[in-house]
Amino acid sequence: MHSRLEHEDFFTLIEDAIKKSEKITEFQSAGLYKKQNFFIYSNAIVDIKRKQEYYSDKQNSVTINGERYCISPAPDMPKFELYKENFDSEISKELLINLQESFPEASEVLIILGLAVMIPFVKIFQENGGFPICFLTGKQSCGKTTLLKLISNIYGSNKLHCGGSSTAYSLRTLLGKLSGIPVLADEIGERVMKLFSDLIKDVFTAIPRAKGIKTGELIYQYINSGLMVTSNEMPEMKAEIITRLLTANWRTTQIDTSKYLYFDNEKAKKLSLIIPEVLKFTESEILSMYEKSLSDIDHFLPESFQEHRVEHNFAIALSGIRVLERISNYEIPNLSNKIADYFEKYALFLNIDNSLIGNIIDFLEAKILQNDLLEGIDYTCVRKNGILKIQVARTKFFETYNFENQHNQISRKIFDCYAKTDHRIINTSTSREINNKKTRVVEIDVSDRSELLEFFEDHEASLSEAQRKNEDMRKQLSKINFTTKVPV
Repeated sequence: MHSRLEHEDFFTLIEDAIKKSEKITEFQSAGLYKKQNFFIYSNAIVDIKRKQEYYSDKQNSVTINGERYCISPAPDMPKFELYKENFDSEISKELLINLQESFPEASEVLIILGLAVMIPFVKIFQENGGFPICFLTGKQSCGKTTLLKLISNIYGSNKLHCGGSSTAYSLRTLLGKLSGIPVLADEIGERVMKLFSDLIKDVFTAIPRAKGIKTGELIYQYINSGLMVTSNEMPEMKAEIITRLLTANWRTTQIDTSKYLYFDNEKAKKLSLIIPEVLKFTESEILSMYEKSLSDIDHFLPESFQEHRVEHNFAIALSGIRVLERISNYEIPNLSNKIADYFEKYALFLNIDNSLIGNIIDFLEAKILQNDLLEGIDYTCVRKNGILKIQVARTKFFETYNFENQHNQISRKIFDCYAKTDHRIINTSTSREINNKKTRVVEIDVSDRSELLEFFEDHEASLSEAQRKNEDMRKQLSKINFTTKVPV
C-alpha cells in the first residue's frame, strides 16, 4: 500500500530537510571570535577580515558569504548593540573634543580611553608583556562611574557589568566569557579588594586558573578580556602589583556636567560605531603603533625612571589614543604635554623605590632613640592588637628630616606618593591629639623595629616605676597631719 503525498506536502518535506541539513553557527555571547575573525554584537556581526558590518534579521540570524550565523546571547550575558547607522568620523572627533572640555584632568581621561579601545587586541599584548588593568579611585560624584559608563557605551551597552557586591570569582568568570570587551566593575567591594592582587596578576598576563575536573581532566578558566575598575580608595598594594595598573586618583569632582554631551542617550548609543572602526586596524598595524609609542614614551619619563612594565602599559594606551585620532581625522592639541602632565602626577607613584620609606623610618627611629623627638610633644606611641604605632606630628616630621637632609629633601607630595605603596605607612595625614593640641600626624607601623620596641618597653617600665614611687610618696604624705595650731 502506497501513501500519496500532496504536491505542497512534498515541497514542505524537502524544505524541512534542507533546513535540517543547513549548518548554522550559533554565538551565545558578544565579543571577539578569533576563529571566525568576527566581533559579535547582540544585533550584528562585524566581519573583521572583510571590514564589514552585518545586522541581524528578526530571527537574530545573519548570512555572510553564503553561511548562516545565529546570535542568541545566553540570558545571563550582558547585551551589546551596534547602532544602525554608518560611521562618521565626526562621532569620534566630537568625543575627543568633548572629553577635553568636560574633564579638567583630560590627560587621565584620554589615557584611560586609549587603553579601553585597545581591549579587542588584548591577546597580542598579553602575549607580549601583559595588558594593564585600569584602576580609577576617588570620592563619590567625582566622575569615575560616568567615565566607566562612557566606555560601556563605546562597546554598545548602557550598563556596567559588575557592582560592589561582585566577587573575584564572578569577575574572573566574566573575563573569560567577554572576549575583547572590557569587564567594567564599579565601586568594587572589600571582599574583592582582599583578593585583588592575585586577580591583577592573572588578568595582566591572562593566566588561566583550574576550576574543576571533568572526565579526569582539569577544566581551566581563561582570561580573554581586560578589566576596568573603580573604587573609593586605593587598596594597599605591593610595587609589583601597582606596575600592572594604569591608574587615576581623583580627590575632587573631575567632570563639568554642563559641558558633558553623553548623558544624551542617542549620542551615547552612536559611540558604539567606534569599535568597528578600531577593528579595521590589523594586529601588525597596532603593534607598529605600539613600538612607536614605546619609543615616544621615553621623552616623557624622568631620567631616574626604572620600570619597563609601566612604559609598556602607557605605550598601549598611547596607541589607543592614536587610533582614535586616525579614525577621527583629528589631532589632539598638545597631546605630548598631556602625556607629560600625567607622568608628572603618577611617575613617582608608579616608579617605586621601596628603600625610600625604609630610610625615612630609619631616620625617625634614630631621632626617637636619641630623644631628639620627644614623646607627648613631637609624637605619641600607641600599642593595640599587637601593633606598635608611632603618630608623629607631620610638620615637625618634614622639617626635621629636610633640615638634616639638605641635599636629599623630600616634599610632602612625593612622600604621599611613595607612602601609598608601603604597608608600614598607615596614614599620611590624620588628626590626632599631641601635647593637648589637635595636630596633623603621620601614622607609622614600627612593630618590626626591635630597638624601638625595647626602647618603649624600657620607657614604659621607667614610667611605671616612677608612678609607683609617686604613689608610695602620696600614701606616706597622706598619713602625716599637716594641721598647724595657731595660738589665740
